Amino acid sequence: MTGFELILLLVVLGFLWNSSAARGMVDVVTARVQDMYTGWQPRGPAAAPAVVAAAAPAAANHAVSDSLSSIAMRRMATFQRAQRHQAQQQISRQISDRKLFHIKESQWDALQDTSRRPLMGLACNACSRDARAAAVDLDAKAVSLRNILQEEFASNSTYLTRTFKHLAQVYNVRKFEYPNINEGVLKDERLKEAITLTARDQCNQRGETSDEAHSKLVHQHEMRAKCLLEDMRSKLSDLLLRFTSWVMLKVLPCFLTSVVVHPTQVEMLQKAAKSGLPLIFMPLHRSHLDYILVTFILLNIDVKSPMVASGDNLNIPVFGRLLRGLGAFFIKRRMDPVAGRRDTVYRAVLHTYMMHSLHAGHNLEFFAEGGRTRTGKACMPKGGLLSVIVDAYMDGTVEDALLVPVSLNYEKLVDGNFTREQMGQPKEMESFTSAIRGIWKTLTSSYGSCRIDFNQPFSLQDMIKSFQQSQISHMRRNVLGDDDDEEGHQRSKGKHEKRVLQSTPSSSSLYGTDVVVEEHRQLVESIARHVIHDCTKSTAVMTTNIVSFLLLSSFRDGAPIEEIAIALDSLRKELEWAGRDCGFTGDSIDVINYTAELLGSHLIKREKKIVNGQETVFVEPITGLPNVIELSYYSNGLLSHFAVEAAVATAVISLLGFDPRDSASIPTKVKTLSQKTIVDQTKEVCDILQLEFIFAKACQSLDNIIIEAIQSYIEKGVLQETQELLTEEQEWGHRYARNMDDDNDSDEDFEERPGPEYEVNVNSKECMAALVGRQRLLCPLFDTYTVTAMSLRFLVDQEVTERDLMKKILSAVQDHLSEGFVSCAESVSTDTIKNALKLFERWGVVECHTQDRVKVYYLSSDFDNQDSLVNVLSHIGQFKIDFDEAVVSTQ
Repeated sequence: MTGFELILLLVVLGFLWNSSAARGMVDVVTARVQDMYTGWQPRGPAAAPAVVAAAAPAAANHAVSDSLSSIAMRRMATFQRAQRHQAQQQISRQISDRKLFHIKESQWDALQDTSRRPLMGLACNACSRDARAAAVDLDAKAVSLRNILQEEFASNSTYLTRTFKHLAQVYNVRKFEYPNINEGVLKDERLKEAITLTARDQCNQRGETSDEAHSKLVHQHEMRAKCLLEDMRSKLSDLLLRFTSWVMLKVLPCFLTSVVVHPTQVEMLQKAAKSGLPLIFMPLHRSHLDYILVTFILLNIDVKSPMVASGDNLNIPVFGRLLRGLGAFFIKRRMDPVAGRRDTVYRAVLHTYMMHSLHAGHNLEFFAEGGRTRTGKACMPKGGLLSVIVDAYMDGTVEDALLVPVSLNYEKLVDGNFTREQMGQPKEMESFTSAIRGIWKTLTSSYGSCRIDFNQPFSLQDMIKSFQQSQISHMRRNVLGDDDDEEGHQRSKGKHEKRVLQSTPSSSSLYGTDVVVEEHRQLVESIARHVIHDCTKSTAVMTTNIVSFLLLSSFRDGAPIEEIAIALDSLRKELEWAGRDCGFTGDSIDVINYTAELLGSHLIKREKKIVNGQETVFVEPITGLPNVIELSYYSNGLLSHFAVEAAVATAVISLLGFDPRDSASIPTKVKTLSQKTIVDQTKEVCDILQLEFIFAKACQSLDNIIIEAIQSYIEKGVLQETQELLTEEQEWGHRYARNMDDDNDSDEDFEERPGPEYEVNVNSKECMAALVGRQRLLCPLFDTYTVTAMSLRFLVDQEVTERDLMKKILSAVQDHLSEGFVSCAESVSTDTIKNALKLFERWGVVECHTQDRVKVYYLSSDFDNQDSLVNVLSHIGQFKIDFDEAVVSTQ
């Protein structure tokens, strides 16, 4: 045996020393090795003669003993190293297990997102075909998202660049010129003409005819216009933009884990910026941080920062000047201070200022919704500022403009919640103190990730031409499929008057300085609704949206986390198939834990329970007031995606006539429904909820959208198309009859064909659960609308101020909630009640006027009695569970 083999053997024996079974063998082998070394003699020519060895036995024995001692020491050292290595492995395993437990059970910092993302927000294929065609190669392009807060420099960058990366990033941004337009605004002939006409009207009202009085009024209005412009105008500063960008790079990571954009969307935006046309950014409005983030991102992608329309409530000390330097121009939230009188001078100053800004090459940004959403759903648009953009194109001020819908979404809302306002308390006005307090709270909290999606810019010119060619008035009738006569008509069987789905412009919004024709108003409104619809469809779904949506729609009573994770996996796949992008990645259980930590235990409760004999984490939403209002805010971010499907489900269940909460009432006999019946009933649902959702754009037919939703239920097996067995002669006869009908569409006796017939699969629990699940999404809204309709009895033979009426309706909703008639606590919502009152005003049931700056409601003459109100209630109540009890309670 060679020395190497011996050492190898000793090492192996050292590793085997821990085994008690091997220790006996080790002892035997050790004894044999000692015997072998005792009789060992070196070989070869250099070996000592045997005589010498025999003559010195003491020395030989001493050498052998030293050799054995060194071998034993080496063996022991090897054994100790093996013991230490094994102990280190065991400690590492324990630490790893503890880290894994910590990751699963403790607070989450962020979910890393490195996957490749689909491209959302491409231009409409019907209104902007050229823009959409130019992006065909981008449609299938999926890339990793870009975090603006973690920009990486090239490997060949200098040491200073890598060390001071934020300063280098700010220094390298492109510099733009922001021309001053004040003098041009004051010299504009249209503004001077508006001032002259206003002075002339005031002279006529006062009965003064002298030129001196007229000149004096003109001078007063000119000075007022100069002051208004000074209070309004923006003071964009490149230096302040760069400094603020550096501050944002330092501050944003304190409370946001990431600010994410899609690189392909950035490329489209940069390409549009090179066209030389003004860019009109129209974001959804969720937070005061929206316009700061949009400006921050545009600056860092070398796109010219826009001038931002901001409410004058933000023109507070210090912060107002800062916002003005970042591009804000302040406009009044109420343009007409005196009810019934138009402040023509102010409107003319604002109109002229925006026109000159476009002509000077400024980009603009404003929120089509007007204010921040309080419910999490997109608000109905206000077209005042957009009308100025349309006017600028119509009169040739600008050759064209590119509209850019922008979607912003936060995992956790930075501004806090709107629970107080939804429960009827007045809004707290912004002030310097509240701003400081809000900034400190923000910097010391965690709000997760922020995702911003810039839709593909599309030409205003192309959209206007498309609408004009398609006859806008005809398309708007297609939204509901109704043709109203000149005087309007009353619904048969006591139902309310049917109106077209369109929003009534606010009395405080800007529509130029002259009377706007209805065609122009419809054009502006159609574009605004199109933009809001596009923004809603391209908004990324965040963790808080999807988890809150699942908990409130399917797991209100709570469920094991594994069960919720399975439902979450299914919902993520469904959104992926629909082309929606989820702004997160990771295992669904991790997503649920992360969301629960981010929102806090006051919204989502987790506790360990024994379920089916096994310990598991039980997740339950907090569904009591006021917490559920905040949780529903995040859930509503996903509600619009399923709005049409939910409307179809509500229509089908109302046609079947059963209570989804009572399993015994589910019909056992198959009932057949025609496509036309389902479509018409769904359009009734859409008519009631027309101020809650934009179900279809102006270039779409609501009928087609509903039929697509019906088709999705067919694919899920909820609906089954009936097939009638016909002979060959009968099929030929049906085809011949259809051809004859097509040739005689103009005949008076022609009746619209009901379309195919469907059977509802009531025998399948899974199918009925899917149908009822979608129907439950609209239950909170119909509960509020029904109680609001019941509360109209407070207006019989009397006038009530808006404040008093809101208090009565909110109190009624809470009373019915405690009684069980209202099923969901999130039905307590001032925004939903206001939308219901606007709907009744549009139907002609309620009228409203302003008296001393206070809104006063009263019933119209045709509905100022209990019987007429019951008819209105019956129409809404057909989609509400326990409606019969509601009718009895009003009588």
